[in-house]
Amino acid sequence: MIKRIGHIMLFVRNLDLMMDFYTNILGFSKGVTVGEYSFLKTANDSHHDLAFCISQEKNNFEHLAFELNSTEDLQDFCTKFENIKMSFERYDYGIGECIYFNDPEGNCLELFVDLRKQRNVIHWNGKFERLN
Repeated sequence: MIKRIGHIMLFVRNLDLMMDFYTNILGFSKGVTVGEYSFLKTANDSHHDLAFCISQEKNNFEHLAFELNSTEDLQDFCTKFENIKMSFERYDYGIGECIYFNDPEGNCLELFVDLRKQRNVIHWNGKFERLN
């Protein structure tokens, strides 16, 4: 079962300009920056609420993420997608596990489980492993 909307990721061309706007104008807090990814958060315990990925080719929505309650819920979605022959990619990011897939109009969606507390990890280290 989906717990909540987890985060939104945007492609950006000018990271400094976007970081300034979202922190100084809208009041987001700066999180970590790993390579071309920068993370921002609101006043909660999430890893991030908004993520930017630097891209000179794209300047728009990248994906919408929904947080799940457990790895069992994630596995249930994997099984459901496999049963209906819907394609998805499963990853382990260290701070959690997720699947990416497209909705019927091609928008990228993510379902994830936050495992920071269980794994005693605070920040994403920029590495991930594809699991399927």
